[in-house]
Amino acid sequence: MNLPNKLTFLRIFLVPLLMFFYLATFIPYGKVIAVVIFIGAAITDHFDGKLARKHGLVTDLGKLLDPLADKMLYTCAFFLIIADGTVASPWGVIALSILGIITGKVKAATTPIMPRVIRTSARVNATLRGEW
Repeated sequence: MNLPNKLTFLRIFLVPLLMFFYLATFIPYGKVIAVVIFIGAAITDHFDGKLARKHGLVTDLGKLLDPLADKMLYTCAFFLIIADGTVASPWGVIALSILGIITGKVKAATTPIMPRVIRTSARVNATLRGEW
């Protein structure tokens, strides 16, 4: 397993930790810790794709897991700040709607490719489409 895939797995692992520290009211500065975790995970999101493309480490596993890890991280963060009341409800609904539209477009664009990648060793070109 290469470094970009390890960073993607790290980002997936950080999502439950983000939730725990954000919701754990018994931990002093839990929300601050959650913000630091979120920023660290967002930084890994930037570097895993950059490293993979720069050093030719793009894999089918990375192509499948990177967008999933992105959606897990950002959706979790949106739900947490909306459920907590940090973001006002109407703005939260708007933000989640935009996230749903973007996620839906990405899903619609990648769904026909996924079964072929999973069943065969077909090569799928990495694009910047999953990075927005």
